[in-house]
Amino acid sequence: MGPLLGRLEGRERAARERVEHLQAEILRLRAC
Repeated sequence: MGPLLGRLEGRERAARERVEHLQAEILRLRAC
């Protein structure tokens, strides 16, 4: 159960980082 939870946590963190990166890109495009 532990390794599976760790893998899900890592995937969640990666998804969150991707969302933050997309938001930063949108803000940059909007600033132009």
